[in-house]
Amino acid sequence: MYFICSIFDIFLLYIYLQQVMGNRKEIPFPLYVLAFAGDEIILTLCSFVPFFSSETLQNNFILIVSTLLTFALTLLHESTFRHRVFVTVSFQVCASLSELVIIVVFSSLPHSLSALLLSNISYGALCSKILMFLFINIIMLFFRRTKTIRSANYTALILLMPILSLILILAIPVQEKPDITRTIINFIVAAGILSANIVNYFLLQNILKIHEMHQTEDNLKKQIKYQTSKYQQLSTAYQDTRRLIHDTKKHFFYIKNCVDTHKYEDISPYLQDSIANMENTFIRVNTGNLVIDSFISNYMSLSRHEGIQFKTDIQISPNTIPIKDYDLSIILGNLLDNAFSSCRSVPHPKPRQISVELFSSTKELLIHIENSAEDNPSTDKGELELLNHGYGTKNIEAITIQYNGIYSHYIKNESYHAIVSIPIISGTFS
Repeated sequence: MYFICSIFDIFLLYIYLQQVMGNRKEIPFPLYVLAFAGDEIILTLCSFVPFFSSETLQNNFILIVSTLLTFALTLLHESTFRHRVFVTVSFQVCASLSELVIIVVFSSLPHSLSALLLSNISYGALCSKILMFLFINIIMLFFRRTKTIRSANYTALILLMPILSLILILAIPVQEKPDITRTIINFIVAAGILSANIVNYFLLQNILKIHEMHQTEDNLKKQIKYQTSKYQQLSTAYQDTRRLIHDTKKHFFYIKNCVDTHKYEDISPYLQDSIANMENTFIRVNTGNLVIDSFISNYMSLSRHEGIQFKTDIQISPNTIPIKDYDLSIILGNLLDNAFSSCRSVPHPKPRQISVELFSSTKELLIHIENSAEDNPSTDKGELELLNHGYGTKNIEAITIQYNGIYSHYIKNESYHAIVSIPIISGTFS
């Protein structure tokens, strides 16, 4: 029984470090696993050290050694000293708490049964390991809540197995002097229960990864479709510009005809109608960059229809924009779309506005978009929402990093600010 408990100990420590510590250093996996096995072997040898006058001193010694060994295993992962200490202490607390709970539960039973259970060290160790697995799962669910999808079904399945296992173990009859047959049966049952917990854990992890992959694939398809539609806006803007040139030529012909026929009184109303039509139909911003002009003009028009105030402050030279038009369309399109969507969610009669500032100098391209936000916007909505809505932001970050830039965002005075700064390097102009 002690052997299978030791195996389960290795499993518990392994999954805890994998989930809570994060990235493992570049160490061959066999050596990594061997370090856990060595940890358990050292602890086993410490339990047989005969130099202590009392059991309490020996237990304290084992606790100290276990703590040091756990901390040593955290060095196999990339992390800070503070985080290593937290992981080490929390694991030891889980181990001590599970043992304490089992002792308290056994002690609260009738005296004859309590004495029998407390005298059976292997049985108590088995119960405490399952309970520790339950505690560790609870900690991992809270600690990793923003890292992975944690549905209600997954939470129920990951917690249900150790609870059922604990019930099954408690149902195993305990005898003061069990015969060889009963001992073998108990060993097989205990090994089966612990193995089932290990297999169930890894199966659920694989199912979770498959679900995340499908979710990621679906959202990548949505984002590609979104980016394609945004880039198509550039084509539409270009076609609108060509149409504007064509219509302008017709306007000139009409005005020339009015002048030739001396119908001067028809020119003024015709020009007023033409100007109004151009303001409603064509690009309102003219920086010379097709991406900036088309996107800002488009969202300016959308904002007007939604009753959203749209402000611009653009001081840009199209010849000094250091990124490709396609990449700029992803950055600007996603930023404007996020700002517009956020403003639409602000309830009336609260003010709703979008402010766009674009500046270029000899050193950098700066994009600053500010928009109204809800009173108490959540800055931590979990990984599920990140997978569903966050790929636009991820693409902004990826493209910004690609051009050695910086992307930051924050909330201040009920306004959301998004800032992209991209350095201008000689030879990088699009």
